[in-house]
Amino acid sequence: MHCICFQRYCLITIVSPVHRVILAASSDYFHRMFTLNMKESHQSCVSLPFVLVSELEVLVGSSYSGTLPLSWTSIFEITSTALQLQHQPALSLCFNFLQQEITPHTCLDVVSFAEAFEMPHLLEAAEDYILQHFQEVARTSKFTDLPARQLLKYLNSKSLCVSSELIVFNAVVSWITAKPNVRLKLARELLRTVHFPLMTFKEFKEVQSRTLWCDHSLAGLFGEVLEDFCSSESALQHRCRSYSPKECLVLIGGDQISEDLSSRSVSRELWFGNSLRNLTGIKKTVEWRKLGEMPESERFSHEVAVMNKQLYVFGGKKYYGIGDALNSVF
Repeated sequence: MHCICFQRYCLITIVSPVHRVILAASSDYFHRMFTLNMKESHQSCVSLPFVLVSELEVLVGSSYSGTLPLSWTSIFEITSTALQLQHQPALSLCFNFLQQEITPHTCLDVVSFAEAFEMPHLLEAAEDYILQHFQEVARTSKFTDLPARQLLKYLNSKSLCVSSELIVFNAVVSWITAKPNVRLKLARELLRTVHFPLMTFKEFKEVQSRTLWCDHSLAGLFGEVLEDFCSSESALQHRCRSYSPKECLVLIGGDQISEDLSSRSVSRELWFGNSLRNLTGIKKTVEWRKLGEMPESERFSHEVAVMNKQLYVFGGKKYYGIGDALNSVF
């Protein structure tokens, strides 16, 4: 049995008994302390003045139980302490919580935390969530606290998932009007990220009705926006908004019918959805690109599975006869 002494605000000292082997097994910090002949390895009581009582007690308890009582009111403090003490089991539980329990109201805090502690995988997961749930995130109060560079990064991302350009416009207006004195000068740059030609007339009427345009400094900008909306010669990138997901749909072989519907054939081609394109209103298309061909014969009625980022194809049929079943896997 070993004792850990930790002080809070230098007023009191609390002693917590714990088995040394448990600490060393759970925490790289304590493992080095007790195995590298440091002075603490010979002491019956180790002082940790930089750790709060509540957080250390939680981590010590986790070392014995393998569980953590996590919530959004304590997750960042516990994760920070687990990082300091290099408590890997607790860190794993914390990271799982941060990614699995993330919400529109907490995702921006997760981004800030991941940036502060230089955790790229957590940062990527949080930003992916923001881009996937942009409309809900833009409605939260924390959205208007975003730095301009970060907002522009999201608005220009190919992974931004929105069903309408009005969502992007409303998000920009919400951010600008939160601090108009300093943000109106950024209106032109931000509104360039909105594809106005993709809006319906009903949507653009809502754009036109916003009080944002009452500011005399934006009079010329509204004229440009109106011209962009009305123009039939809009730049190609404004005719659609392309969404490029990190995960994609793959079409593998299958039974296909000719364009004139006169014949059927079995394919060995693989195609993937490269991007989803939002057009005007509710119109959407998928940009398909050829991925390659199956290494074996064409097939249909087969089964597929993805394991460890590898695609597997099982069985199927190469033609329409009874004896045309396949028993191969690739």
